[in-house]
Order: sequence, then C-alpha cells, then structure tokens
Amino acid sequence: KIRGKKVNLTLIKKELEKIEGMAFVEVISTELNNESAIGIFYNTKNKRHLSNIEINKILNGNIPYHIIFLEEVPLLTSKKVDKRKLEMILKEDMKFSAEANI
Repeated sequence: KIRGKKVNLTLIKKELEKIEGMAFVEVISTELNNESAIGIFYNTKNKRHLSNIEINKILNGNIPYHIIFLEEVPLLTSKKVDKRKLEMILKEDMKFSAEANI
C-alpha cells in the first residue's frame, strides 16, 4: 500500500510494457523517511523518454512515483535484474527530490 492505496506493481509493469518501443521495464516500491514511492525504471529501443501524461494514465491517481531512464540495466552475475541496485537508485532519487523541495 502507498498512501493507503493498494498498488499492483505487476499490473503497472504489464501496462508499461505495452507502450510502443519499450525495451525494458521494472517497477518497484520502497520507503525512505516514512515516505513510500514507486520507482519506474525503463529503457526504450529508440531512447525516447516517457512523459508524465503516459505514466498518469496508467497509475490513475495520486501515487508518488519516480520515472528513471536507464542507459544500462544493472544485472547480477546470473543475468537477472539487480533489484537491490534499483532500490538504491530509487532511494537516491527520492532523497534528491526531497532536498530539492525544501
């Protein structure tokens, strides 16, 4: 749950994967200083960046999110996505956003 709303990360990921040109998508959630947020990590075949309008259509509501374009997807030696690394990136982005809003 994020801000009292039940959030289905798998459904969000599937909807994002439908966007034309999407090469990679991962959606995670994390918490930093009692604030929860969704991290949308992606890469496109044509290096096109997603717009907030596209994301808002999928999220349908007031859910805090961070859109992060990845030049390279962090992988473990097993070639699986390194979700711990994604969480670290998301937390850094949340921290930066919080500091920018002070």
